[in-house]
Amino acid sequence: MAGLAITGVQIYDDAINKGKYAKAGARLAVAATAAGAAFIPVVGWGVSLGIGVADYVWGDDFYDWVDKQ
Repeated sequence: MAGLAITGVQIYDDAINKGKYAKAGARLAVAATAAGAAFIPVVGWGVSLGIGVADYVWGDDFYDWVDKQ
């Protein structure tokens, strides 16, 4: 839950304060995918955790790349 709250603040900052709507949209899509994956029976928690770890490790590079495209 804390990760979703922090992501919400980052989305708000990207979209409202910086005007980087593509970056905010990509961040929202990744967060929604991770949250939705948690509902997959049996393995959902692992999938969601994997998405979260990948977002932590490569997220900023990915979001900057999306913003440049």
